[in-house]
Amino acid sequence: MAPAGSDHKRCEDGEILFFQGEPDNRLYRLEGGTILLYIMFQKPKIISIVKESRFFGFAPICTGYHLYNAEVVGAARVEIFEYDPQEHAFQDTYYAGIFHDLKQFCREKLWGKPETEETEMWRLVSDLKAFKESFLVRFFPFQTVISTLKTWVSEGKLQQDQSKGSYRLVEER
Repeated sequence: MAPAGSDHKRCEDGEILFFQGEPDNRLYRLEGGTILLYIMFQKPKIISIVKESRFFGFAPICTGYHLYNAEVVGAARVEIFEYDPQEHAFQDTYYAGIFHDLKQFCREKLWGKPETEETEMWRLVSDLKAFKESFLVRFFPFQTVISTLKTWVSEGKLQQDQSKGSYRLVEER
């Protein structure tokens, strides 16, 4: 049972739901689609790709500010909840799911062991299934992207689509 004040939003490809450092009193839950979570320091660093129905925006129950950016990949449907700590403080059954998702997210993504760029890129490609080269270049050095994509195409892991710079994952049979 969702608390009062939830809103369902249809989101377009590339839409930014919230920015790192932005104050917010809302909680976000993916209903369908894909959300890319990343942080910005000297270069963007991907934290997670949210594809399952789960919470991913926790600003009001953490610091009051978002710790990362949330961007829509493709199209998505998101449920957004206005959070009032006095009104919802004791709805344990509902918020238990939020805290479970937050705990799992922090343990696996924020404090997990560092990955090599190739491993991190493969995780991203595997989650997305189809992507454009220009998307990867936002997060990884251009030469790394080009050489790694060439290797994966020659190994049969990826297939280049007809549209220049577009690739898709080769499904194993």
